Amino acid sequence: PTALAISPDGSTLSVCANGCLREVCVAAPPPPPTFAPIVVPPSTLVADLGKMWGDADLPEGKVTFVVGDDEERLEKVSKNLLCIRSVFFRTMFGIGMKERDAA
Repeated sequence: PTALAISPDGSTLSVCANGCLREVCVAAPPPPPTFAPIVVPPSTLVADLGKMWGDADLPEGKVTFVVGDDEERLEKVSKNLLCIRSVFFRTMFGIGMKERDAA
């Protein structure tokens, strides 16, 4: 091309080459995607901790988790706190699985 010109609004590119003038419509890039905002519910930790007082059905003791390829140990995690915060652990420790009575 021997000359280029862009319209003031950026929508058209004029190209002059070999004595011919061509106009090319330039499409604007699509707008970036929009995502719904992430809504974080209010914490229930304080209320859940209050449920631990006087509940004789909660299991006693601590558990150890071994996680990852390097087998990192997370030790002394309270069974009753796990039960208060998770239906999964409440079920596991409450239905007679071997983990219920493990120290």
